[in-house]
Amino acid sequence: GPTQYLNLIDSFSLDRLEVLFGPGSVLYGSDALAGVIQAIPISKDSYTFENGASVHGNFLSRYETADRGLTGHGHVVINYKNIGFAGGGSKKKFGDLRGGEDVGRQIYTGYEQDNAFSNFSYKIKDGLFKNWSFKVAYLYTNIDDAGRTDKLYDKQKLQLYDNIDHSAYGKIHMDFKKMKTTADLTLSYQYFFEYKENISMEENLKVKTNSTRDETRVNTYGGDIQFSTEVHKKFVNVLYGGMWYHDRVGSRQYKKNDFYNDDWDETGITAYPDESTYDNYGIFTMIELYPVKQKNGHIVEFNAGYRYHGMKAETPSTDTLPDTSFTDSGHIFLAGIQYIYKKMATTAFTFSQGFRSPNLQESAMLGDTGKFFHVPNDDLKPEKSNTFELLGRLQLKRIHLGFAGYLSLIDDIIIREATTYNNQTEIDGKEVQKNVNGGEATIYGFESAVKVNILYGFSMFGNITYTWGEEKEDDGEKDPVSRIPPLYGLGGIRWDSKEYLKLKSFLEFYIKGATEQDRLSEEDKKDVRIPE
Repeated sequence: GPTQYLNLIDSFSLDRLEVLFGPGSVLYGSDALAGVIQAIPISKDSYTFENGASVHGNFLSRYETADRGLTGHGHVVINYKNIGFAGGGSKKKFGDLRGGEDVGRQIYTGYEQDNAFSNFSYKIKDGLFKNWSFKVAYLYTNIDDAGRTDKLYDKQKLQLYDNIDHSAYGKIHMDFKKMKTTADLTLSYQYFFEYKENISMEENLKVKTNSTRDETRVNTYGGDIQFSTEVHKKFVNVLYGGMWYHDRVGSRQYKKNDFYNDDWDETGITAYPDESTYDNYGIFTMIELYPVKQKNGHIVEFNAGYRYHGMKAETPSTDTLPDTSFTDSGHIFLAGIQYIYKKMATTAFTFSQGFRSPNLQESAMLGDTGKFFHVPNDDLKPEKSNTFELLGRLQLKRIHLGFAGYLSLIDDIIIREATTYNNQTEIDGKEVQKNVNGGEATIYGFESAVKVNILYGFSMFGNITYTWGEEKEDDGEKDPVSRIPPLYGLGGIRWDSKEYLKLKSFLEFYIKGATEQDRLSEEDKKDVRIPE
């Protein structure tokens, strides 16, 4: 769903994004219920180097008319024999968005953002530890005054976010040749700070009447190890490993009624109980079998996997909430079969299970989320899913085709329902709600894509995506699942030039389109970000 936290990742500092569709809980644990996105920063592996020392760099700037935004980015990558370094950063300043026709300037939508990254790698090329490699990396993000305005015009409520994120990790790749095993050990640390100001304003949307400020700090420590062992040369491979991540959360809330001075008074109420902790842990194994692996290009692969995953959350008592401690665990399975013919054709069928534990925000948060006033519920159970997927790809000389279809059956889906807090159904004009397990849901859909290479560098392309979802509550009532997109797609034409003096260029024209989504849930109907 929509979240500003993905914006903490600087797209200019990435080598690529890898997307895994469908549940990935066997390999990646909780929260991989519907898919996994892996953001891979720029490193020495992003470039092809000649022998000896080499330096690559990239500098760019961009101006956007929609928000009069300015962006500057630069990075450098250095390689010397078996040593690599990459580093860089971005500076972004966005003004208020300006809509077409009668929309005009959308106030409080501008913000500023700073990003930086660096990584250092070293690979051993001979001796006892041949092919071992080491990597350390650091990423930084700072976002100032990012506004959320969906309650501004109807309820004169504005939210401003400041986010600071420091992430660091170290990775060791180990190669045990005699055991036909490789291992990757990753240790990581992340510090996340969020300043969220909830502002009430007069009808002119200029004068502030009162404000509360929630400050949240999260320290995350984690470890992940994965092994890959070749049991039978070319025909049997086993993946196995485990992970553990520990979050420690600190929270404070302040209030201001006088905007003529800078004094803030602590309220004693916190969005999260201060010093709450949240642990994720799991172990997994996955086997890959190749009963058919012929030299003429025919390959048949079977894979099956299992994961045990658990979580534990503890929240100390506060003036308004008692202390809580709860745990969840689950067993997750995966199985699939795939047929591959050279690079020409692929078809696969998989069954995979998903598992998502309720997080601290869903189970323990008390306060204003922007859309509603949230009340804790420590009786939440994990969401679980069973998903069936069928996909196919065909790549001929001039025609590329792709198709994927899926059916997901979700149990104990987490939804929100109205409740009370201190016998009140609304706090500051926002409905009081809590998260509950709401029965089951069915979601299915498909996506397909086509590309046709014509002549002289011209090609045509297009894709289409459809999703349908329905939730069945415990009382038997059926409703659409929230945030299901309409049928949408695009089509276009592209021209790629031949390489000239190591430079290439292209021209592309495409049209995007979407149908109207008339299957809206009650939650969708309240969301002003969804147009009528």
